[in-house]
Amino acid sequence: MTLEKFGVAEKKNLVFTSPVEEAIQILSGLMQKQIEADVSDPVFLQLKHAIELLGHGKDLFKPRLDHQLSKGNLDIDYDTQRWITDLVQSDSHLLQMSRAGSRANSKFGSTFFRRPVAKRRVASSEMMAGEMMVPDPSHSVDEAEQVRDLIASLEEWDWDIFEAVKLTKGKPLFLVTLTLFHRFDLISKFDLDQDVLKSFLTAVESGYLNNSYHNSYHGADVTRTLHYFLCRGELADHMSDIELLAAIVAAAVHDIDHPGLNNNFLVATADEKAVVYNDISVLENHHCAFAFKLLSNPGLNPFVKLPRAKYSEFRRLVIDLVLATDLKQHFAHLGEFNICAGSGKLGVKDSAGRHLLVKMALKCADVSHAAKTHKMHIEWTNRVVQEFYLQGDREREAGLKVSPFMDRRQADVPKAQIGFFDFIARPIFEAFSKALDPDMPCLQLLDENKQHWEWMMMNPEERKVSLSARKVSSGSRQPLSLSPARHAGRSTPMSTVLDCEDPSREGALELPGGSDGCGDTSMIRSSVDPDLNDNVSLRSSCGSEHEDSNGLDR
Repeated sequence: MTLEKFGVAEKKNLVFTSPVEEAIQILSGLMQKQIEADVSDPVFLQLKHAIELLGHGKDLFKPRLDHQLSKGNLDIDYDTQRWITDLVQSDSHLLQMSRAGSRANSKFGSTFFRRPVAKRRVASSEMMAGEMMVPDPSHSVDEAEQVRDLIASLEEWDWDIFEAVKLTKGKPLFLVTLTLFHRFDLISKFDLDQDVLKSFLTAVESGYLNNSYHNSYHGADVTRTLHYFLCRGELADHMSDIELLAAIVAAAVHDIDHPGLNNNFLVATADEKAVVYNDISVLENHHCAFAFKLLSNPGLNPFVKLPRAKYSEFRRLVIDLVLATDLKQHFAHLGEFNICAGSGKLGVKDSAGRHLLVKMALKCADVSHAAKTHKMHIEWTNRVVQEFYLQGDREREAGLKVSPFMDRRQADVPKAQIGFFDFIARPIFEAFSKALDPDMPCLQLLDENKQHWEWMMMNPEERKVSLSARKVSSGSRQPLSLSPARHAGRSTPMSTVLDCEDPSREGALELPGGSDGCGDTSMIRSSVDPDLNDNVSLRSSCGSEHEDSNGLDR
């Protein structure tokens, strides 16, 4: 006798079946029916294959790149295959390889679209952040006006981060982030203490190390680019205030205290950070922890008045967004995004879909130099190559195999860039632009930049001229401004050596123009090894007009 007879609903037990298990059960049932009908039917084989794919467990959103690479019949060069393998292989596999290597040596030591910003912007406070920057005695009236103009053009895709670096005396992240707090009226909505907010933003800017690429310039550029995306497709209009706050803070801190070395290196050398975070998203976890450690200081926490539940939501969102920037998880995030977009579950009015859009916006902003003007793209490429080669030097010193495209002795920047465009930048920008706003200029510029690298691949004799023959002004950019008290003895100084030769060897030349890497580098070439002349020697653009050896803008 059941309880229903007495008018009492029978209680059910909790079901712990995951969506994947449920999907497999449904497909298995359909397959069983197909077996009874005709085992040779193609539908049966397709159902069987679908069940096998779903059986792969936690990596359902990741493409099976390792499986394809293992077959060895792909039209991809060896170096690019190594680079992709490093992206998809497990951290435990990396650790096993590094331990084997460490036993050998233990020394670890165009026209652009303009679009109005989101409706929720507070127009009356548009110039407030600029005015806060102006009282610096070193700013002339002229410079103060330029700062205001810079803020007014914040929504333009071709916004010049390096001009912001110059005008803010090396503090672009402070300017951009404070401006966005005012634009979205977050200070009044959350009753933030402005002095404490400024102290926090100053600490964040100082928290970035003086790397050539992963510095506060990059942090500011990513934050500004995220803002551009939020103002497209009415995304910001549908975001809650706490979502906006979390997105801006996440962008500002997403690479704070970055050592200029990637996760693979930290895992391979058993770095303290890798030990603390168990080899999982080491840097991304560290960026989050570093930022919230700053907020544990009452004098640096402008969010103390947030209700406990709101602060918990803010913290959860910031952590989730920053962790999404781990390239090791790139393909999983992109796969999830494509599935949601294809199933119609991606929209600004749904909180889950909206968060996925913001996550992808931050990921796109993080690699957006590929889709910026050629001038800015070359500058960022120059900087990231410097950082790669320094890591390669450290790997060689530690007895490790030098990572793909990080060996200055076997430099091939065009090949590295084409791989980055084909496998990372193009797919994510294509998917994101289609979902958010197809009218954004990103894809057009991205393709134009890729064509430049393809041209260089087709013309190897031009590689040493194409970038290194450009004329630039000397010493026009201020070096990164650092707090005297921060990270004493731990800063990784920006290398000014761009030649492909090992800078520790006699004959390697340095860039004139100071530690910021500006200056005329057309003659940078080591005389030690003539064979290096076929390698690429990149140089800094420093905000000047770019011309190739034929006098044509590129």
